[in-house]
Amino acid sequence: VKGHMARYQCHEGYHAHGRDWFSCHDERNKDDLCMPNDGGDHDCEFPKEIKHGYLAEVKGHMARYQCHEGYHAHGRDWFSCHDERNKDDLCMPNDGGDHDCEFPKEIKHGYLAEVKGHMARYQCHEGYHAHGSDWFSCHDERNKDDLCMPNDGGDHDCDFPKEIKHGYLAEVKGHMARYQCHEGYHAHGRDWFSCHDERNKDDLCMPNDGGDHDCDFPKEIKHGYLAEVKGHMARYQCHERYHAHGSDWFSCHDERNKDDLCMPNDGGDHDCEFPKEIKHGYLAEVKGHMARYQCHEGYHAHGRDWFSCHDERNKDDLCMPNKIGCEFPEFIEGGKILRAGDDWAYYECYEGFLIWTEGEKPGVALCVNGTTRMPKCYKPKQGCAFPQRVPGGIAERISAEGASYRCDGGHVLMPTIRGSEAVCRDDGSMALPYCLPEEHAYSIDFKLENNFILINVKTSEGESGWKTVCDDGFNDFAAGAVCRHLKKGRHGTKVNNIMNLESPPKQEIGYTRVSCHYDDTLFYDRRNCRADEYHGGEQTCLDHEKVAIVCYNEPWQFSANVKVDKAGKKTKLACGLKVKKHGIDLDMKRVKNSVLQAHFFAIDENNEEKRIDGKVRYKKGQFILVSKMTVKCAVCKVVYNKDKVVATSSSNGTECPAA
Repeated sequence: VKGHMARYQCHEGYHAHGRDWFSCHDERNKDDLCMPNDGGDHDCEFPKEIKHGYLAEVKGHMARYQCHEGYHAHGRDWFSCHDERNKDDLCMPNDGGDHDCEFPKEIKHGYLAEVKGHMARYQCHEGYHAHGSDWFSCHDERNKDDLCMPNDGGDHDCDFPKEIKHGYLAEVKGHMARYQCHEGYHAHGRDWFSCHDERNKDDLCMPNDGGDHDCDFPKEIKHGYLAEVKGHMARYQCHERYHAHGSDWFSCHDERNKDDLCMPNDGGDHDCEFPKEIKHGYLAEVKGHMARYQCHEGYHAHGRDWFSCHDERNKDDLCMPNKIGCEFPEFIEGGKILRAGDDWAYYECYEGFLIWTEGEKPGVALCVNGTTRMPKCYKPKQGCAFPQRVPGGIAERISAEGASYRCDGGHVLMPTIRGSEAVCRDDGSMALPYCLPEEHAYSIDFKLENNFILINVKTSEGESGWKTVCDDGFNDFAAGAVCRHLKKGRHGTKVNNIMNLESPPKQEIGYTRVSCHYDDTLFYDRRNCRADEYHGGEQTCLDHEKVAIVCYNEPWQFSANVKVDKAGKKTKLACGLKVKKHGIDLDMKRVKNSVLQAHFFAIDENNEEKRIDGKVRYKKGQFILVSKMTVKCAVCKVVYNKDKVVATSSSNGTECPAA
């Protein structure tokens, strides 16, 4: 590890597929780095059927899909082996619509304005503007909640690193940042990055000599040689009687095998022999220097069934026995699949639906002896149907407004935020208390040490001792549950990357993947909150990943303080302003008068207000007005977006009437 960069080493028999250095926020999947040395990819399979289309042709690790009549390809119809696009999103109806398309009516700081076919436009609320195109296609992969940015030009969730590889942060303008390369290096591509730019900033600065000091081009390849180099590109020339099969230009990090470039002019490959029989399969067809193998009945191809002449994969590893498993559908009523393994799949529901799962893990489908246990998505009814009984307890009162419960003998109450009262939400879901036998009951204690969470669980067998929490999967709803437990506020938010915190507490990490579904729960609500006990051998949680939070009641808090100073024949009025968002002080140097303004009023002996005219300046967190009026007492009113008063302050001199 070097600063915010880490390098991974593959085990024996495997090699790095691509760059083995990862930045802190690198979006590549690290599990895709190490590939087997036999040159194959045993996890690569192209489905023969997709939604409204089918597999048309396969070339090496590329496949092309054809849409059925009445549908057309939306985007590229070629897919690579590890293409992350959803193939079922390729084929769209020719009428321009998408009958499976749902656009949420509300997004963060905005709402749905209009829909045209498979396109929708979103409008931002007052005080926010659209960052990028406000039109979204049906299957647009952009996060709609990232569209609306505050008008003050900032993005409070945005951090730009001060140092990058061979360069540094030069300037920041709102949600954009420009990086400058060190002497001897130049910017390779745009040097401006947006807040959510997915490019790797460490790839920006290239050496001025046009090369890449990590790049080596071999001078000789099979049946050819290095002809020229231009920057991080190289061209190879084939020997006489050979020709280039594909592009003869290679980039510095090109993953193609250069020894496969030069093919003999007679169309064959004199060094090439394809065996007619392989383990559990046979040679089906040969095209030039490519051959396809077919597996016997009861076996299937594990990976690509086409082999090049110099393919280093072991052909006897191609055919694997068919095993009894489960097929997880791509879509279920009210939801769709997100990701899947051999014997599990994870589903999410569309907006307006809730998920029900047989088991403890929401949204997880399981394959058990060839039988699937599927989650269900359902639309809740208005109001809540409170049950007569809960685990270990019975209702004392049930009405349209709510319900309360008591425990059976020998049981202990596990409460909601209202104790023994049930909570009914607007979406029809509920938070219910329940009861556990005394020997299985537990209690949770929290405390904050320099904002870091410490947790202690007490059972009939003793206490766990104070332990910290890992930030893997931790969300703000979980932060709110801690705040409500401590009675420090109704809501909470994680602040590790926002506040300059001191060293985290020394206690060991006790829990990971801590999260809640709603912002009104306690951690006793096992249906809506979860936490996995941390075991050091399973995850790699480090000290800097321990969770710190702040608690708050209102998302925005404003406070003002007005002062009156006489300066000769003039009066100087200053109105200091402090703003908190989600309990965190904002940097008031970034405030613009177009968003927040201050108005000053003189107060006479009858406690009546008179507007003080003049130009109000903003400087170092204060609104300042210099007036020729003689002012003894004043009121400052801070206004948001020209009409909403968010803070008021009255001067408290001895000559001022009681405010």
